[in-house]
Amino acid sequence: MRVIILSVNYQTTTTMKALIGIWIDKSKAQIITPKKISKTILSEFDPKPRIDPQKREFGRFGKQFISTENSDQNRFKQQEVNFLKTIIASSKHFDSLLIFGPAYMKNRLHKLIQKDNLLKNKPIEILTAEKMTDNQLVAFVKKHFNNHEIKV
Repeated sequence: MRVIILSVNYQTTTTMKALIGIWIDKSKAQIITPKKISKTILSEFDPKPRIDPQKREFGRFGKQFISTENSDQNRFKQQEVNFLKTIIASSKHFDSLLIFGPAYMKNRLHKLIQKDNLLKNKPIEILTAEKMTDNQLVAFVKKHFNNHEIKV
């Protein structure tokens, strides 16, 4: 699995609150401040990898047949966890977090954040949203934090 991080440098001052929105899907995550998209993290894990036609789908040991299905599932889960951990490492410094997106990945990211002792007590909100353009993503995050009376 390869994770590609495309970043734009940004700095938060000590007087400003770090307000971050994360739009997440299976293929990528975008870390968004109320002013711009600061990072894009692309994931290249494939839930259905191509199987070599010569490869057997099971191993035979005596009268037992062992399927490769479990190892494929474990590999997929581990790639997913690595993708989520990369997102968390890229966005650790926040005062308030909005996680949104169309798929189930936002809930898995939230569960992983809750396991982190430094981050689990910070305010996190999860919303369902469809795909948006970059400008719509920034506007969505800005509107969300303005509506919740957090100074942007």
